Amino acid sequence: MGLDSERSLVYSLLKIMKHNKLSILAVPILLLMFVFAPTAFVSSTYAIDYATEKENEVLENEIKEDEVVEEEMEVENEENGVLDVYELFWPIAPGKTVNQSFYFLKQLKENIRAVLILDKIAKADYQMFLVTKRVVEADTLVKQGESDAAEKTLKLAQERLKQVLTTLEDAKSKNELKATGGTINIQNQAKNVKRLTDWYVSQDSEVSWGEVDNLVEKILQILS
Repeated sequence: MGLDSERSLVYSLLKIMKHNKLSILAVPILLLMFVFAPTAFVSSTYAIDYATEKENEVLENEIKEDEVVEEEMEVENEENGVLDVYELFWPIAPGKTVNQSFYFLKQLKENIRAVLILDKIAKADYQMFLVTKRVVEADTLVKQGESDAAEKTLKLAQERLKQVLTTLEDAKSKNELKATGGTINIQNQAKNVKRLTDWYVSQDSEVSWGEVDNLVEKILQILS
């Protein structure tokens, strides 16, 4: 019973008391209403909240189970020699690659953006983003049979990784390395890059992914 309904009943009983002089009967009824009605109202509210909480728990468990299944499928695919690079790095796309005209303009734009970022961790985060772009480009070039261009692209990725590593090591030595949005993002990107480089190393690729893999491993160790 809601509070508005209780008030209406109380007013009705008061009218009965006034016009019919039934105060002896009305008083016990009023007392019972004030004692039991709030308890019933609170109990019903608690029951609704409890049910909602349980529904949320069920949904969270289902989401976690789905994530576990997806991870298991990804691991199984990688073990079978299949890695969905598009899904792993989405929405990053290769765009122009090093063997195409005007690639230098792409690099120039990236370098200008990097210079404009003053915060060290934010700059390292951006550098890690560029590493991700380079490995996606290298993967595309490998699939196109452009091994030399892929090697050149991985060299560019190594240069960016060294900058990220230097920044993180410097921050750690000064006790400035904290779990922020930037460092978490660097870590997540590094993990994805590591999955790709590990996969290529396991496939005995003719392109040298090993150095990129080693640098990424060092970054992950610093952030762990």
